[in-house]
Amino acid sequence: EKFGTHESSGWDSCWIGWCLTGLGVTLMWTGLWRPPVQKVDTVRVTTLRAALRWFIVYVLGMAAVNLWRGVWYLTDYHLLPDTLTDNGEGEWPLASFWTSSVVGSSFCFMVCCGASLLAPPAIFLLDGPGVNSPPLAVTALSTYYSLTQPAGTPEVPVPWYWIAGDILLSFFAVPIMVVWFWRGSWLLMDYYLWGFSLSDQDVHHSIGWSFLIGVVLIFLTSETVFAQIKVRNEILDGALNRLRTYLLAWGTVNYWRMVWYIWDEFLGDPTYWSCWLAHWGSLAVLTALGCVSCIVAPASTLGMDLKPHPKAADEPLFSNVPVPAEDLVPLAIGRQPPVVQANMVPKETVKQMESYIASSVMASVAQDPETAASVKTSSKQAWAKSGTGSRPGYSSARTETESARQGYVSVQRPDWDRRVGSSELMLALSTAGVSVRGSSSHFRSR
Repeated sequence: EKFGTHESSGWDSCWIGWCLTGLGVTLMWTGLWRPPVQKVDTVRVTTLRAALRWFIVYVLGMAAVNLWRGVWYLTDYHLLPDTLTDNGEGEWPLASFWTSSVVGSSFCFMVCCGASLLAPPAIFLLDGPGVNSPPLAVTALSTYYSLTQPAGTPEVPVPWYWIAGDILLSFFAVPIMVVWFWRGSWLLMDYYLWGFSLSDQDVHHSIGWSFLIGVVLIFLTSETVFAQIKVRNEILDGALNRLRTYLLAWGTVNYWRMVWYIWDEFLGDPTYWSCWLAHWGSLAVLTALGCVSCIVAPASTLGMDLKPHPKAADEPLFSNVPVPAEDLVPLAIGRQPPVVQANMVPKETVKQMESYIASSVMASVAQDPETAASVKTSSKQAWAKSGTGSRPGYSSARTETESARQGYVSVQRPDWDRRVGSSELMLALSTAGVSVRGSSSHFRSR
């Protein structure tokens, strides 16, 4: 009888999760995150716009929680529930745990979405400051196109059947498999580190082991350490990076498990007041730190295992650990974007900047007047923010003009075709002998 309730609750959570995902994705794709851009001097992130942004993130976060809970519960009920292993404390579906973890991770890597297994503290989504959103409500196709094409490449029309397959993969198949990996890996840690015993001491020891495993794996797979490994063979390099992602995912699962059990064991147990405190307290702290977008997970976020094109547009406001302290802007979801004002720079320098960028970035799209117009950097100001660190020396400086595009990719990534490399912008400035205040923080090479 209890299992029947468990299954019914799982279905309810799944439907709530997908409905909320649909609502959040619709709000993102209709452009409600980005304030209207008419004149470059009048663009502002208003209080109402900031509140709407926070609401969208909250909807997508609640969608992820419900979807993960539902898929987890239904997997408990349907995936090998009767194939049991006795560990001395009872009989447990160990085969289900292994199958869930292996199948989930294998599927994600086979469709080049292994990075979707990651979550904080392995990756962070920063709220801003800026006009464009973090990579929320994006699909595999738009992510692939954004990463593998140079910024400014004309958008290719996408057939309806590709769109249908992309939506099924991005919002249904990949999220389910991500949850499978997390469920299986988490319960394997429970089985081998804790054993589901009734002893509080065993639980506390398992928390310590998860802390040790999580910290060690996250440290060993950090960019600081992994950057020391030099591999020239592309196939080996790709395999090594996927191994890094897999180990980092295990580190993340253990880190979450450690924090979750500490809260349950020492901060009020799973009582109502403890749950509400965790819910609203975390939202308040993350909003204040400028990274409330971190509450979002598949199906509303997606990462792909691809080597970016050297001139690809950076993922805006997306950063790996460790996050530079200057990137954490308090209440960033409602803050105005950092700018390099052209009136601080001589007019001749502005012309040199435009000329340099036009020759280096727009060469591949010179035949397309519409694209060229959308890529061209405004002479008034350019918004700048550092990128992921996976592309050293390449950060995004985005223009303010609205794109005329309304294609399948551009509604998900409204600024993907209007970004230029910060290294190019800074080179143009240095060539002209101009030093812009704050440029070292606005345009960092990482």
